[in-house]
Amino acid sequence: MSNNACTHETLVNSKYCRLTLCRDCGIIQFNLPYRLSLQFEVAQFLEIADAFGKGARQVRKATAPSLNDTDEVIELNKSIH
Repeated sequence: MSNNACTHETLVNSKYCRLTLCRDCGIIQFNLPYRLSLQFEVAQFLEIADAFGKGARQVRKATAPSLNDTDEVIELNKSIH
């Protein structure tokens, strides 16, 4: 982590959570309602995200097809360092 103030770039913004990235220090911040915020290094976040993705696929298979992904996902144009 650098000593400079972080500049957070929004990755995902939905009614349930917000993900931001600071490219300078490589930290992804996961914000949930009620002022709950978790910070991860990129490798940690990717492993957790893969687990959530796998879980989400299993839930979608097991539930009604009416459940749709309505989150707004903002793609990054730059690579993560």
